[in-house]
This record gives sequence, C-alpha cells and structure tokens, in this order.
Amino acid sequence: MTANERKELLTKIANGQMKVKKPFVISGKIMEYLSEPDAADRMKAISELNKMEGDYAPTKVAQTDSHGNDITQKTDEELLKRLSFLKKIK
Repeated sequence: MTANERKELLTKIANGQMKVKKPFVISGKIMEYLSEPDAADRMKAISELNKMEGDYAPTKVAQTDSHGNDITQKTDEELLKRLSFLKKIK
C-alpha cells in the first residue's frame, strides 16, 4: 500500500465515509462487525494523517538578518568587547 493510498483510506475513516471493524464477544468468542467510525476512530485517523504530514514536527526558527542571511551567535568574549565599547562612548 502506498503512502497516498494510506492517506486516502485514513481520510475516508476521518470523514466517516468508510466502515471500520469493531470487535465484540458472543459466547466467549471474539467476533468482528463493520461499524461507522466513532469519534475515537476519527481522531486516530486524523492523528495518523497529521503524523504522516509532519504536522507534529517542531518548527525551526532561524536567526536571520533583514536579507535572510544567518546570524551567527556571538561568543561571550565578543559580547564583553561590545559592552566595554558602549561604556566608553557614554
């Protein structure tokens, strides 16, 4: 099954367009029947779709200047030099 086929299947479950198998017990035997997806089934399908799309991945925030170039972090020594310079010009 391809990723697109899995997404299509999960989307149908999330939208309630596809029945899902539910277990039940009769005389000590576990049986299954097709049922409309309940809220838990739909939420699981949506959660799985979100994982597949990377919606739970953390967003990386880059430190950039106004032109989009990366800004490097200053070392403690560089910051102290700037601080001492600023104190001198006051």
